[in-house]
Amino acid sequence: MNKRKAGDIASGMMFVWLAFYVAALFIPKWADFIGILGCTVPMLAFKQKTRGKTFGTRDCNTVIYTKQDYAAFFAFCISGCALLSAITYLLNDLGGAQTVTETATRSDFFYLLVFACCIPAFFEEWLVRGGVLGALEKYGAAGVWMCAILFALMHISPVKWVYALFAGLLITALVYLTKYIYLGMILHFCNNFASLLLSYLPSGTAESIALIAIASVFVSSFLLLARGKLFADTVKLLHKVDGEKMRELLTPLFWLFAAAVIAVNILSIL
Repeated sequence: MNKRKAGDIASGMMFVWLAFYVAALFIPKWADFIGILGCTVPMLAFKQKTRGKTFGTRDCNTVIYTKQDYAAFFAFCISGCALLSAITYLLNDLGGAQTVTETATRSDFFYLLVFACCIPAFFEEWLVRGGVLGALEKYGAAGVWMCAILFALMHISPVKWVYALFAGLLITALVYLTKYIYLGMILHFCNNFASLLLSYLPSGTAESIALIAIASVFVSSFLLLARGKLFADTVKLLHKVDGEKMRELLTPLFWLFAAAVIAVNILSIL
């Protein structure tokens, strides 16, 4: 697999996913099922080109880090996503942009637990960290960044791109370093589940108290994480980006995918 081809495979997989996403917009009744197909079909279609196996399912290196490392990493990622999400929506509101922030109802809980937490955690990780990262593995830090960027674009709405990129970088780095995709699935689930629980908070005092508590967790988890090996390895990985390799990944197919995502976002809000 040459370098140029690897970049096109990664973007190509995401293009197939996007086609199913667009299809789901026209058939909302079957959106959840189509979303599953959107993650499954690219993995099957590109199976041979990604060496026929899912990245991060063999030869894991989880023992190189402590339980404290993992606990702090999870808390830092989840609290960081919650804070970035809150800040992004606040800035949007201040800027006059219209965003939908509905409070979930009790009757939605089990449906959202399955289709907003469990299914995305498994299928999106299988596609992005299993397939896309597998195609980009030899690129090292450049591959990690590209995988995180594609994951952020996967969230379509620009409002979600900041915290999706933050989560994408941390989850991708975690899976890349440990070579264990199931950690990424667990972290993805925990992050979505935390977001689900927060959606039940009523606006006002409870929401403000929750944000203060989240900010406290974010700071304390960072201080705890910064002392460990996982933090040092993550920082080293994300800073060690080869500019030439990154440019090789920014193929015309990638830019076409990014343009298509922007077009879909515009069309979806018209």
